[in-house]
Amino acid sequence: MTPYDDAAETHFGTKIHAKFPYNRPEQATALIQESRSISANAVFYVLDEICRSPTRGVVTQERQRELIEEWATGFDHPLKKRVLYCAERLISGRFLTLMEAVAAIDEVGSFDGQRAALSIAYFSGDATSKDGDAALTAAENRVRASWDERGV
Repeated sequence: MTPYDDAAETHFGTKIHAKFPYNRPEQATALIQESRSISANAVFYVLDEICRSPTRGVVTQERQRELIEEWATGFDHPLKKRVLYCAERLISGRFLTLMEAVAAIDEVGSFDGQRAALSIAYFSGDATSKDGDAALTAAENRVRASWDERGV
């Protein structure tokens, strides 16, 4: 599986960004499968959508966890375990400590172009304080700058 494919991911993103079909099982499954034909980042993009609350409609945490289980089945990646942990914390609303979140961001940073995994790690951190928000933003910016320097 290719790590990332900006052009294909942009097109794919228009199908799911802020409109993931949480409560339409066949459509959700089709998108999960389609992401696997694009790139690892596209697969993490689907997880990023699954673990967020919908902008329209309602999804239960139970349904989100069912989708995560489906998402995880048959997908292998070195970041999978760490990012799943972050996603679970996002769903539950129990944010990672600042140290945990920065460690997750740094781990994701070692895998070029995994922007969706980076998003999950970033948003799973506790940014409720000014210092927390600043530290998470600095960690994310450091990773993005590193990728930009390498043309990722």
